[in-house]
Amino acid sequence: MNKDYFLDPSLFKAEEIIKEDHTYVLDTGFKEIDLVLVSGNGCRVKDINGKEYIDFNSSIANVSSGYNNKYIISALKKQLDLLIHSHVCTINIPKVKVAKLMVNIYPKKANMKKFLTSGGGSEANEAMFKLARRFTRDKNATAFISWWEAYHGATYGALSATCQKTAKPAFYEPLTPNFMHVPMPNCYNCAFGKKYPRCKMQCAKFLKDFIEVHGPEKFVGMLFEPIISAAGGIVPPKEYFEIVYEICEKKKIVLMFDEVVTGFGRTGKLFASEHYNIYPKMASFGKSFSSGYATISGVLVNEEISKMGGFGDNWHGFTCTGNVFSNAAAYANIKYIIDNNLTKNAEEMGNYMKEKLSKLMNMYPGIIGTIRGKGLAGSIVFKNKILQKDINLIVKKAFEKGLILKPNNRMRDKFIWLYPELIIDKDEMDFSLDIIFKSFEEVFK
Repeated sequence: MNKDYFLDPSLFKAEEIIKEDHTYVLDTGFKEIDLVLVSGNGCRVKDINGKEYIDFNSSIANVSSGYNNKYIISALKKQLDLLIHSHVCTINIPKVKVAKLMVNIYPKKANMKKFLTSGGGSEANEAMFKLARRFTRDKNATAFISWWEAYHGATYGALSATCQKTAKPAFYEPLTPNFMHVPMPNCYNCAFGKKYPRCKMQCAKFLKDFIEVHGPEKFVGMLFEPIISAAGGIVPPKEYFEIVYEICEKKKIVLMFDEVVTGFGRTGKLFASEHYNIYPKMASFGKSFSSGYATISGVLVNEEISKMGGFGDNWHGFTCTGNVFSNAAAYANIKYIIDNNLTKNAEEMGNYMKEKLSKLMNMYPGIIGTIRGKGLAGSIVFKNKILQKDINLIVKKAFEKGLILKPNNRMRDKFIWLYPELIIDKDEMDFSLDIIFKSFEEVFK
């Protein structure tokens, strides 16, 4: 058989692939360096020239169970021998078992009853918007609320819920109407200039007033991340979500959580909503759902939503909705995370990372503003006076030493994301943090 079928990396040179990438691949806008990766194992990836790196981003916060995970791969090989696709209108075992697993592992207090699988995180959020509109149809509401600087996806509805100027330039307008935005509960950089807890939850009070001024009857739902991943792991105060939950219950507004990034152990809890013991009517999942081994996302709905039935005549689905191969990947991955207690490892390694980086902050008090996050969802936040070029230089120095980091360049806060794989051990964490310390020293002598 022609070797070309296998695209063996040894047949190609870096220069050739980079040139063809620039010639034929439509750039999505996220690529920052010409890095051609060809293999991975655990927390490490290898480029086409054979250089190895620790990936401190879990690719894009999704490869939680690590690269070359034999348990997941063996499950997928078995599925490949059986069936690789199942039509959206048919029943397949992996789809059913994933739905049952999701309903059973989500906290009982939430009373989740049904699960819908989809393609990517954006699609899952789109499904929630449609379900929420259907659930509130007697109310004739049309508006949704999300946060300033939140990121919820790249499709038109999800992009409308997103509030980042770099993600939605003027030429995309008009987007889906009636998506409104309020300040996020960022206690490090408060939009109201307050300090927690003396602020008396001004951000939540603003949200409450915002709804009253516009009229509660206009609002379908609110979409928030329980821990704000796009902002580098901002952890809102519990009181904020207590007020949000109360508003939604009293005003008949559907509370939706976007757990596309925070789900499946990354924050030190299996689901980030567990940090607050406050649960939505619907929650979306993606990224770590399959740890990148297949494209899949999903929506979990509570009993109230499930009682109105499925979409029925109001069709909703994609070619790969409920895809048998993707669900097999998700099932194997979730079982692996639970059976190997990766949630506990994320909590312990996250605490260790934060403790070590607090020492870095003490070494550079005029440069680092805070170390934030929960578990292995966090960031190094810089003082506003620090130039972006210096932050990018830290990332470059780390890359040269074998550590892949990602700087933020889309929000008011300046930071470097810290989202390593949930399987990371102490030696790999120490190796990575040592590179970060050395890179800071070289940039800020």
